[in-house]
Amino acid sequence: MVVVAIVGVLAAVGISLLRQYVVSSKSGEAVTVVQAIRAAQERFRAENQVYLDVSRGDLTRYYPTDGEPGNERYNWEQPDHDEYPGWQRLAVPVTIPVRFGYATVAGGVGDALPLLGTARDAPWNAGTQVVEPWYVIQARGDPDEDGTFTFLVATSFTGELYQEDGDVEAAE
Repeated sequence: MVVVAIVGVLAAVGISLLRQYVVSSKSGEAVTVVQAIRAAQERFRAENQVYLDVSRGDLTRYYPTDGEPGNERYNWEQPDHDEYPGWQRLAVPVTIPVRFGYATVAGGVGDALPLLGTARDAPWNAGTQVVEPWYVIQARGDPDEDGTFTFLVATSFTGELYQEDGDVEAAE
């Protein structure tokens, strides 16, 4: 009986670890795409001296989804999407279907930093003075399909990638 109990405990721990691994691998897509968007923004600035405001100042204009990112996979190429021309111009090299929605806004010196669509405040100070052109990238998805969205945020003025898990209600 003791052996059966031990096997049961080990199985429960193993299933929990496997679930975490699967969810982590689904979030890995967002990290990869956010880094690709960062690289595309830097290439664009090298050629044009400014970053591209693909999402027109609104970090809730997610691409390639038309609405709430969920558990479906979307091809990156979405010609009917309103944001498609901007993403084509930015030339982000994404070749796989994605689960997350992505938005990126940009501005110059003196432009106000955007509000995030996350449940918490921005990962930078509200009074941050930006002294050069900037961009912010936000990804939103539900990788474990439980109704709790995961947000990833990256900026040109920090080298970090911020991640937050928050309820849908709290994020809106």
